[in-house]
Amino acid sequence: MISLEFLKDVEVFKGLSGDQLTAVQACCQKREFKQDAKLFGEGEPTGHRWIVLEGQVDLRCELPGSVPSEENTISSVSAGGAIGWSCFVSPYQYRLSGYCASGQCELIRIGKERIIRLFELDTGLGYVVMSNMAAVLSVEDLIACRMRLQGSGASMP
Repeated sequence: MISLEFLKDVEVFKGLSGDQLTAVQACCQKREFKQDAKLFGEGEPTGHRWIVLEGQVDLRCELPGSVPSEENTISSVSAGGAIGWSCFVSPYQYRLSGYCASGQCELIRIGKERIIRLFELDTGLGYVVMSNMAAVLSVEDLIACRMRLQGSGASMP
């Protein structure tokens, strides 16, 4: 079972009460992957939200006709990081592929239908999680934009 102590430190679950965290905990399943294992593929239907327990997951853009490569890594997610926001947004497909980038990865898998049902039963929980997710995504977008600008030689205020 996933510990409540770990869940309360996950960015998207910050601000939830003990009872709300217990409800989230009931939706969690632990999964393990070996290095270079593919967790999900770009364009596949999103059935789960993922939280990294241990290790690192690389999110990669897979170009048609190319071999999957670390060079195509767009972002890396480590312990406490959440993956799979696209399960809440149409067309409900992964935008990138996820690979275990460390010797072993342990992840929490949360079924999309279960977490949405939980949001419906406790709208306050849903509001907190979705607000936290939006904040995390906006920071990630800013970081990615800065990295692109630095790579192009442009500057950002």
